[in-house]
Amino acid sequence: MTANCFVRHSALLAVGGFDERFRAAWREDSDLFFSLLERAGRVAPAPHAVVVHPVRPAHWGVSLAHQRDILFATWFTYDHDGSPLWLSFTAPKQADGSYAGTLYRTTGPAFSASPFDPARVVATDVGTASLVFTNGNAGTFTWSFEGVTRSTPITRQIFVSPGTVCQ
Repeated sequence: MTANCFVRHSALLAVGGFDERFRAAWREDSDLFFSLLERAGRVAPAPHAVVVHPVRPAHWGVSLAHQRDILFATWFTYDHDGSPLWLSFTAPKQADGSYAGTLYRTTGPAFSASPFDPARVVATDVGTASLVFTNGNAGTFTWSFEGVTRSTPITRQIFVSPGTVCQ
């Protein structure tokens, strides 16, 4: 979904325009669309309008799956030579409330390969990763990969308020 729509200028002003918390151009248009629907009412489609988005490289992304006290994360980033890189980690909840685990690079046949040979799948330990959440929608992702350690804030893409409320 993208926010290719027409609205009155007053409606755009009423919702405050684009949310500046979106520091990169990704999903800010959907957020604006949902804000307009929620606060300004009718949004008219523009089926014949053409929107051209310049291609911008995404530097990285992380996807989390949560079940009980364990997180599973897949991390898309780029290797030292600029080639795409997928890493993953399973992170059990720690005594301090954080989640931490071993970072793996997995190689082998594509999941869609026919026949799929699981014996060719190799998971190599390449570092560590941890997640600390300040609330249900924000936290810090810390990783150590091939001798480099970094820490960066992460924010969930919220489409409907209030987002996730931890209990």
